[in-house]
Amino acid sequence: KDVRYDFIDTDSLIAFQGKTAVDTMSKLVPDFDFTQLKFFYLTQMQVKGIPVQVSRTGYTGEDGFEIAVGNNRVEEFVEILLDQEGVELAGLGARDALRLEAGLCLYGNDIDENTTPVEADLLWTMSKKRKEEAVFVGSDIIRDQIKNGVTRKRVGLIGTKGLTPRHDMKILDKNGNDIGIVTSGSFSPCLQLPIAMGYVTTENAEIDNELKVEIRKGKSVDV
Repeated sequence: KDVRYDFIDTDSLIAFQGKTAVDTMSKLVPDFDFTQLKFFYLTQMQVKGIPVQVSRTGYTGEDGFEIAVGNNRVEEFVEILLDQEGVELAGLGARDALRLEAGLCLYGNDIDENTTPVEADLLWTMSKKRKEEAVFVGSDIIRDQIKNGVTRKRVGLIGTKGLTPRHDMKILDKNGNDIGIVTSGSFSPCLQLPIAMGYVTTENAEIDNELKVEIRKGKSVDV
C-alpha cells in the first residue's frame, strides 16, 4: 500500500548484453568499477557526457546491462556503443532465441496469471520462509500443489531437424495423443537446432522423453 509506480515515456531502454559488455562499459566509463555493480542493482552515471541509469540486468542468459537513456539522446548513445569493438545491433528475435536457450520464461507466453510456480518449475524463486508462512494471495493453491502435485509441468524441447515449433502448437506423445501446448519456440543459434518451451501432462514431463509437435494438421516434428 506504500508503493507507487510512474510511467516514464521520456526515457528509452537499451539492453546491452554479451560476454564483453562489462569490458566495453569499463572502457567508456573508466572511473567506475563495473565489476562491483551486482546483479539486479543499478546506479546513475554519465557515458561520454550522456546521463544514464545502468542496471546489471537483462534477459538473454548472458551478462550485461539494461541502460535507461533520455529519448533526446538515445540515438547518440547507441552510436557510441556501436563505435566500440564487437558491438552490433540485435532485435527482439535474437533476444528471444537467447532467453529460450537459457530456459528463461517470457511473461504472457510461458507464464501468466493462470500459471503457478509449481507448474512452471519456478519454486526456486520463492524463499523457504515465504513458502512456509504462506500468507500471500494464492498461497493455499501453491501449498496444495506442493503437497499433492500438479497435472501439467513446464518443459524444454529440443528438435532434431526440420521446422521450428511455435507458440500455441500442440505437443503430442509418441502415439499422437494431445498432451500439451508450445508456449515459445525459436531456432537455437548455439545448437543449430529448433528449441521450444511448453507445458505437458506431468507423466510426460520426464527428461529425455521423446515427443512430437504438430506443425500443422497431419504434419509433426520430433522433439
